[in-house]
Amino acid sequence: MGEALRTLRQEVTPETAVLGFVGCPYTLATYLVEGKTSRDYMEIKKMAWTEPDLLHAMLKQLADNLGEYACYQIESGAQLIQIFDSWAGELALEIMIPLLHLTKKWSWIRSKRNILKFLLLSTLSTLVH
Repeated sequence: MGEALRTLRQEVTPETAVLGFVGCPYTLATYLVEGKTSRDYMEIKKMAWTEPDLLHAMLKQLADNLGEYACYQIESGAQLIQIFDSWAGELALEIMIPLLHLTKKWSWIRSKRNILKFLLLSTLSTLVH
């Protein structure tokens, strides 16, 4: 990935943005717990209610690792990190609120790496209805 971003940064004009990307911790945790895509995400939802400390530890570790990976992409030439969230819209708000590990970690990245922007593609709008 780093070599591809460095090459791309050299090949495009200065006014062209180079994008990096990562998945959101919850989306990745869903695949880890479910083992595949799911229609109802019952295993991760069950974990959120019955083993919240385990889920939050997993999410924190994923957020830390994804943050480091985002930094690597920035150092390799990415100017914008696109964050894909596919499944957080499946969460109840009382579960979603503690998942701010991501926000804390990526706020640090913004200040430390002077990144231009983060772009979060999310299904969270389903929570607002």
